Amino acid sequence: MQLGFNADAIQFLIDKDIDYKGILNSDEGKLLRTEDINYIVSRYGMYYSAEKTYISVADILGRCDVKLGTNILSTMASHFDSQGGGYEQRSISMLEYSNGEEMIEGLKDSFKSEPMRVSEAEKGKYIMGSNGMHRFTLLRIHYLNELLNGNISQAELKEKYRIPVELSEINYFRTYSDYILNQFGKDTIGIWNKYEEDGRISENVELKFKNGTSEIMSESEVKKVVESTLSTLNEHEIKTIKYNYELYPSFKEYIDTNFAEFSEKLAGIDLYETWW
Repeated sequence: MQLGFNADAIQFLIDKDIDYKGILNSDEGKLLRTEDINYIVSRYGMYYSAEKTYISVADILGRCDVKLGTNILSTMASHFDSQGGGYEQRSISMLEYSNGEEMIEGLKDSFKSEPMRVSEAEKGKYIMGSNGMHRFTLLRIHYLNELLNGNISQAELKEKYRIPVELSEINYFRTYSDYILNQFGKDTIGIWNKYEEDGRISENVELKFKNGTSEIMSESEVKKVVESTLSTLNEHEIKTIKYNYELYPSFKEYIDTNFAEFSEKLAGIDLYETWW
């Protein structure tokens, strides 16, 4: 693997005593994409309007613009290079922070005025958005270094790396309803968000049909359409649902919360029986 170890990165790793071999060989060092965490969300994700909140760097697992298996250390040169362009040079001073705690304190005003943009990918798992990549890269490296050192508990370390962010949370009801209606609906294409005049997401959605028509619906009306769709599934389709039900905790919660009868049906399905 070609690493992003330019002169600035090498000096940083040496000066800050970063366990680069440990990070390179750890699963936690690999950047995940939304599709690696929850494929349904990567294709059908519908989000609430972004809100400012606090989450831990421990739970920001990657970014969407990397190749599968990319290690975070291999991205350093694209963000920090004293011989590079404006983007690569502008945050070189961040390399001087001795550790994550010092960095969070030193950049506390920046975190509040220009929060890192983060998107939810699954319950408790997040992906970096368009703003804050320099800060994320270094904080994640400092976090992983402390994790590998094992000097404090994971719970304490997670709390230590809590930072203010601008978070886009998933509307799981709309996301999974769209998935079911798109993939399994006989007449439906899926649902789209509607927006108010001030740009806020509306309480209603637009359900589009394969015949070219559409209808504005409340979420309670959408629920009835999804329930009807679930009642028409064949054995293979039910097993596809069951597979995702066991794979993604948020999808299980969506089914259990909204479609109790179908949830009971899934309980009796054996995935290991022949699918075809």
